[in-house]
Amino acid sequence: MTKNDVLEILSIEKDFVSGEYISRKLGVSRVAVNKAVTSLKRDGYVIESSTNRGYMLKQRPDCLSVTELKRNLDTECIGKDILCFDSIDSTNTYVKNNYEKLNDGTVVIAEKQTDGRGRLGRSFVSLPGVGIYMSVLLKPEKLDKVSFLTAITGVCICNAIEKVTSERPKIKWTNDIIIQNKKVCGILTEMGVEGETGKIQYVVIGMGINVNQTEEDFPKELRNIAGSIREACGKKIGRVELCRSVIEEMDVVLSDIDGHYSKCLDLYRKDCMNIGRRILVMKTQEGIEAEAVAVEEDFSLRVKYHDGREESIKSGEVSIRGVMGYT
Repeated sequence: MTKNDVLEILSIEKDFVSGEYISRKLGVSRVAVNKAVTSLKRDGYVIESSTNRGYMLKQRPDCLSVTELKRNLDTECIGKDILCFDSIDSTNTYVKNNYEKLNDGTVVIAEKQTDGRGRLGRSFVSLPGVGIYMSVLLKPEKLDKVSFLTAITGVCICNAIEKVTSERPKIKWTNDIIIQNKKVCGILTEMGVEGETGKIQYVVIGMGINVNQTEEDFPKELRNIAGSIREACGKKIGRVELCRSVIEEMDVVLSDIDGHYSKCLDLYRKDCMNIGRRILVMKTQEGIEAEAVAVEEDFSLRVKYHDGREESIKSGEVSIRGVMGYT
């Protein structure tokens, strides 16, 4: 017996459940049931105990545990296997180091990362209890859609945030999710390829979502750039609900990228906040000023320079920022 077995029984019943009933159903002693309930309380579950009546689950914690995330989760591939850690160096690093023994669609989540990373080697602040730090393992057979995965994941995250909060974020090309001109999420996609055959070993899509941080949680130098969904919406957001929503959105889209490609491209184009704006294309430290003209069919960004020259830039080559600041 595990405490999750006890939790499952308490979750099903809407009234008090006697310790005798639980012990008989699970084939354990009353003492073991009591220990399990005590452990669940330490995990943050509010369980009312009453003499001669038993136990009643009153409130669930907003903790990113396998038990909470699996509850009511209905997916075909993404999230069938979920691993949760209290602390880890990086969820992306874990997946890359262990991809051979993990199944396609495995989701790895950490309450805290000690070495979170973003694009171009940038660090990512991963405070415990307030964000979602998650990586998804894919084992695709073909390379043709891999370059789209970051952008498509961005659309999935926007869909999930809108579903939970009714607030539709914007996307700063190519991988930053923006609400009220502040970054609330970054996405990092990494891939392993077998040298001799060119076969894809794995693709890992990592994301860090700022959910319930307050201004004081961000370093002073980042407070004009980084924000949280809580700050934007003015209320605390359920991390379990949002995380589950992201997993479900990714499962639907990634299970049939061809079928969802056109819709995702249309949404990405609508959500991309850069189009029609002056930007800096960061090929050099100073950047080259240009106008963002359009998102291409392959999710690259077409830009127009002051001399009239146009080019399509890809996310792996450069980054962009606004002329007047980050966005």
